[in-house]
Amino acid sequence: MRRERPRLACKEDSQSGLPRLACKEDSQSGLPSVHADPRLRLRHAQVQARYEDSRQQPGPDRLGSCLVVFGFRVPHVFDYDRQGKLIVLTDGAEILVHDGDSEAPLWRHTEASAIVGVASLPDRVVSVDSEGRVCWREARSGDEICQVQLDGTPRALAAGPSGEVAVALPESVAIMTAGQLDRHIAVDDPRCVAWNPEGKLGVGAGTGTGYQFGPGETNEFHADLPGPIGAIDWNEQGVWVMSVGHDLFRLSSEALGKITSGPDDMPIENVACSPGGDYIAIQLGSSLILILEYPSRETDSQVRYPDQTITGVRFGPHPWLGVGLGGGDGNKFNLDDGSTHRTDTHEGRTHNRWMVMVNATRSERDASDAPSSTGPGAGAADEEDEATPLQAVIGVMVLLAIIVALYMWLS
Repeated sequence: MRRERPRLACKEDSQSGLPRLACKEDSQSGLPSVHADPRLRLRHAQVQARYEDSRQQPGPDRLGSCLVVFGFRVPHVFDYDRQGKLIVLTDGAEILVHDGDSEAPLWRHTEASAIVGVASLPDRVVSVDSEGRVCWREARSGDEICQVQLDGTPRALAAGPSGEVAVALPESVAIMTAGQLDRHIAVDDPRCVAWNPEGKLGVGAGTGTGYQFGPGETNEFHADLPGPIGAIDWNEQGVWVMSVGHDLFRLSSEALGKITSGPDDMPIENVACSPGGDYIAIQLGSSLILILEYPSRETDSQVRYPDQTITGVRFGPHPWLGVGLGGGDGNKFNLDDGSTHRTDTHEGRTHNRWMVMVNATRSERDASDAPSSTGPGAGAADEEDEATPLQAVIGVMVLLAIIVALYMWLS
């Protein structure tokens, strides 16, 4: 039985006068607002748990899942690559790497201070800690290959298509290749960085300016947004997607425009775009992810964690969405059939459990065709304990397409 996707009750946004980079009129002047739909008015859960840096270093601290480095919030410390080869999680100063297909543990390593950013390359994992140490490690074994020591407190890290690594510092963006600091790009208060497939670098600044840099230090274009930019990602339909508070914007060489807005009390912490750019995942506050179709901006799915905090969100190969969680755990969601996987637990670490609420509204999903599946869980010892509740809940979703959300206790 097919069900029509519920549409957002959209209002016209009064803020139509947005800064432009060219004289072209922006065709999208009617701006839908996410908070117009009362179903999405899920109150931002207060973060109560405080994760301490495992080495008790002065300066960096942790508030919920969000690293705080000398007063600057660093919410994204997770990666899941486009090929689905690796899942990279963090917990304070510890990096935990899993196989992207089976979710099984590969290796773990504790750095000298809290991890600020991670990235997965085809054969490398790159990380930067709060003391400015950038480290390249072999993807499958974790063996250290090389490192670079930066001056200044890092804020974010991103890896490009040819292995370039960008790290945002207070007054510049450092560009590196393996073991080599190539150059600094002068940017006032850069907060977030991302690469596109052509090797262009997008930068969002606390001054509210969004940039695209080309080869060398070429500032190809920039625009002023209405506030500090908190997250950025490249959408393969040809735009940078950036967040300012609870608003989501798109930026290209031709124009700047608003995509949508979230509730006032739930700032957009992270954004991620799918292969092909047909979907945008936005993290609202510490516990809610909303997946929108683009450019239609219809709601595809929602994921909420009542008792966990999100450390990052990334699209892998279609149809997978990866989510990093506090405490060094993670989930994978199949957006076609609704199945949910979790990362297995590294030996010697506490096996955590949490609850997740999923609301899948994709109209293309035929309930009679949607298979139920589960991830490998925590190993053979508790495989049966994990499979039963997952299969039961997904089975209910398959049979009752009218269910708004489903709760899964992940063992």
